[in-house]
Order: sequence, then C-alpha cells, then structure tokens
Amino acid sequence: MRKILILISAVVFVLSFALPVMADEGLSAYGNARLETFMHSKSKEYSGTGFDDDDLTWAPMMATARIGFKYNRDDVSGLVELRPYLTAANGSQVRHFYGDWKTGIGTIRVGQSWTPTTFFPSNQCCGDTGMGGWGALPCGRKAGLWLIRDGLKVALLEPNVNNFAGAADTDTSIPKIEASYEFKAGPATIAPLLGMNQYDLVSATDQTEGVSSTIYGVYFRVGFGALSVAGNFYAGTNLGTYGDLGGANVNRTPVIVGTSVEDTDETGMALTLSYTMNPKMSAEFGYGMISTENDKIGPETDEASTWYIQLHYKPTKSFSIIPEIGMFDKAENMNKVKEGDETYYGAKWQINF
Repeated sequence: MRKILILISAVVFVLSFALPVMADEGLSAYGNARLETFMHSKSKEYSGTGFDDDDLTWAPMMATARIGFKYNRDDVSGLVELRPYLTAANGSQVRHFYGDWKTGIGTIRVGQSWTPTTFFPSNQCCGDTGMGGWGALPCGRKAGLWLIRDGLKVALLEPNVNNFAGAADTDTSIPKIEASYEFKAGPATIAPLLGMNQYDLVSATDQTEGVSSTIYGVYFRVGFGALSVAGNFYAGTNLGTYGDLGGANVNRTPVIVGTSVEDTDETGMALTLSYTMNPKMSAEFGYGMISTENDKIGPETDEASTWYIQLHYKPTKSFSIIPEIGMFDKAENMNKVKEGDETYYGAKWQINF
C-alpha cells in the first residue's frame, strides 16, 4: 500500500506541471474516485456456507474507478483509461487504450474499447454491476479493429476461448465479429445488435470440435420529459464461451456429450425507469432477468433476476451520492436445486475530477 501511495503522489506531482503543456498539445486528463458502503444479507444457499451471512462492504471501488487521458488533434484522437491497480475481479489495469482516425469512409479505431454490442440501460451501483450478467447485455472491452460511421459500428475483435471441457488444446482461426446500428426514431433511440465467436477444441488425438457462440438483440431508450425508459432484450447460444461480464453464474456454457458439443440457449432482458426531479436529484428503478436452457445439463431452465431502487443526489457538479436498495435472486438451477438470494442496501459515493 505504501508503494502505491508513493506512486500516486509522484503521478499527481508530475501532472501538476505537465497538464498545462498537455492541453496545448491536444491532451487532457480526467478521473474519478469511488467508494461503496453497502450491507449485504445472503441466504445460506447464496453464501455457499450452509448458513445465512451478513457482511458490510466499506471499500474503494478499484474495478470501476479510473484515471484517463484523451488526445484530440486534427483527424486523430485517442483514449487511455486505467484502473488504480490490478485486482482479481477485473483482470487488467487497462480499461481503454485506443486511437481513432477519421477518414472519408468513417472512423477507424485500433486498440481496446467497448465492443459494438455494449450498451448500458442500467445505473445499478452496488458493485457497479449495471445489471451486467443479470439481464443487461453481455458486454465488455476487447482489443480489435473498428469501423464507425454515424450510428453503425462493426468490429473484428480478439476471439474469446473457454476450454470448459479440459481439451488438450484450443485453436482459433477467425476473430470475434460484432456489429450494431444505433438510430433515432422520434424521442426513441434504438440499436439492433449481433455478435459471433468461434473456436475449436482439440483432443489429444488431434480431433477437433467447433464451439460457436452467437448473440442478437436490441437496446432502446425513450424520453418523455423528466421520465425516461431504457432496456434491452437479447437471445443467444453458448454465451459462457462468448465472453461477457459474468454476473448471475447461471449455467451458460455448452457441454460435451460423447464427442459432440451440446449448446446452451440463453435469453435476457433488462428494464429501467428513471425520473429527474431537478438538476441535483433523480430516481431510478431497474429489473433484469436471465434464463438458460440445456436438457443435457438438467430438465429445467436456470433462472436469475435482480431489482433495485436508487436515488442519485448531486450536491455539486462533480460529487454524487447514490443510496440504493435491491436484491440478487439466483432462484433454482436446471436440476431444481435452490440457489438463494442476496438483499443489500447502502450507498455509492463518487467524486469526478
């Protein structure tokens, strides 16, 4: 911890001299600090301990806090955005690292950024999940090549590989492909989307079996003055091998039966209602659910859901206090085994700088 504080102090010291020069060269810096203060009550099934478990989380949100640097000059721009430090929960310090080049056919993006199927209908702030993996679109940041033109985004991305069967090897031959098109229809924003990922499992005798994952869906947002409605619906196959934000831990990977890959089907939906009372105060309610099915794993669907209610209070432009209460419910798995639920209440605190 002492080394981290020394490093942060050194960075701040250098930036205090460098920022004026950076601004002249098309560079700017930003960041935010986040703290979560939530009480969690887990049922014995959810906790996995055999008894109910209550815990207080009072900790910095290192997975979603950030410091970033933007560059914009002529037809070239870029973004570098980092987490404070590496944690097992997020897997990398780098959030975004990309450059954009504006051309006659659109913007070409090179590097790591949000994928074309990434949209955010929810501001659920407990863990900053945004209902990801609980009905909101499976999404994330990937490295690749983008073409962006108006509302169209097409990307060839780093393929995702999940050796769920413990194969001797895995082979990839094509990138993950994603596309979305965001357009306006009166007061509504609508974005259909599509994604595909493919790789091979290779046995010890050099026999291959293809694993294909697909997702298709739609995101929408509609404003009615102070009231707005946002949400998404998606369906897909083998999304546990597609690569996403995780979340409810339902059975979503395929299984091997003999030498064949048996697919797992998935559907999910998310819906939020937001109301702005005044420039400093707004409220939001959200609900999300996810369901998967594979009769080779169990006879029933594996379902999970979440809901929350929050207030978003901004005493100043840069400071947010977000009280929230909600629940994560894992219901039952494909073999009708109860998996329990978690209720929580508390607040998220954030200062942007």
